[in-house]
Order: sequence, then structure tokens, then C-alpha cells
Amino acid sequence: MKAKQDEIEELEDVLRDKNQVIEGLEKTLSQKAPKVEKPKPFVPTPPPPKPAGKYKAVKGDEVDELLAQYINDWNITLPIRRLGDGYYLFGTKKIYAKVMNNKLVVRVGGGYMSF
Repeated sequence: MKAKQDEIEELEDVLRDKNQVIEGLEKTLSQKAPKVEKPKPFVPTPPPPKPAGKYKAVKGDEVDELLAQYINDWNITLPIRRLGDGYYLFGTKKIYAKVMNNKLVVRVGGGYMSF
């Protein structure tokens, strides 16, 4: 029994020595290993806004002239195209505008919104 107890103590000493060697190696490795930084996620930057060009109204068209005045006063950068007879294309949205009581109004749902 005494022999087995001595053998266990000897193995525990060997194990302690091996653990110290492992700790030393891990410390050396952490000091010499290059630092790897987590890559930053790619975030695309939006293109800069295009300079707002002045919208030119068709002379004699009251709706177009009032709309041009509103667009140019507010520096709206959305592409706007006149389709004719009060219809316009704002970006990809088609709208209808007209003059009521000397004010520009735009069709919204079942009614009109004035500016």
C-alpha cells in the first residue's frame, strides 16, 4: 500500500511540473503570437447627392410654372419630369397637379393637398 501511495505522489509531482511547463508555453505563445483584430463590417457609403438643377417650366402652363417655383424654392433633388396635362413623374411616382383657387394642389388619395 505504501508503494502505491508513493507512486501516486510521484505522479502528482510530475503532473504539477507538466502544468507549469504548459502555463509557461501558453504565456510565451500569447506574447509572440500576432494580434488579430476583428475585421470591421463593410458599410458602403452612399453616393454624394447630385447638385440640384433648376426645374424649367413650360411658359404659359400655370401648373408647371407654380410647380417649378415650388421645386426651385425648396431645392428638391428628386428627378422630376413633366408628362403633360398636369401629370408629372417624381422619381418613380406619377402624380397629378392642378390649380384650384389660385393655388397649386396635388392629388392625394381621394382629395387634393395644397402647397
